[in-house]
Amino acid sequence: MYNIYPQNVFNIVALKESGIEKPEDLKGKTIGVYSLTSGTRQNLLILLHQVGLTEDDVKIVETGISNFAPLLQGQVDATTATDTGLYLAKQKGLGDVNIIEVKDYLNIPSDVFVVTEKTYEEKKEELKRFVAAYRESAQWMLENPEEAAKLAKEFAIDGKDENINLEIIKLRNASSVSEDTEIKGLGAIDDDVLQKGADTYQQLGLVNNQLDMSQVMTEEFLEAEQ
Repeated sequence: MYNIYPQNVFNIVALKESGIEKPEDLKGKTIGVYSLTSGTRQNLLILLHQVGLTEDDVKIVETGISNFAPLLQGQVDATTATDTGLYLAKQKGLGDVNIIEVKDYLNIPSDVFVVTEKTYEEKKEELKRFVAAYRESAQWMLENPEEAAKLAKEFAIDGKDENINLEIIKLRNASSVSEDTEIKGLGAIDDDVLQKGADTYQQLGLVNNQLDMSQVMTEEFLEAEQ
């Protein structure tokens, strides 16, 4: 019912000297993911799928969220990350790396708000208010990133550095907008992209059934705020 991040924020990172510059170069390589149930693995599989590779063409290992240490120590040839994870690693001295961004191959949303059919039918007024409040806060953060960074320093557990807060907010702001949001406003859903994502998930075996996303998407809460 709401597209939080229409821009895909996942990437594959390799050291410059590895020679890994494009998805095809990952064949036969060892690649780190946060966990086998994480978005990092799913998006790695999506990336491989786009260039005709499968999970069998690489070796995937769980590294946890401290995934750049194994990369620097040579335990993996490449590692998966998010845009913010990569930014923080660079701040800690990651150095020169090659970056393959999943969005350059299939730009499926990183996060969306989803509810059950029962909740949708029974709590439309609550959902309408929730979407309106979230959308307003996201728009405020787009317009006031410096102030948001100050608030994060006060309220976020890991937000003690205001400069880092600001850079992360800028990254999240950038992932919140798209061509669709320019037309329909924040939260707009690209039906075609989401369907391509669902089809890819089925082809990869991440979901069992073929999904018709047009049957389960609604922008009525966005339209109510226009």
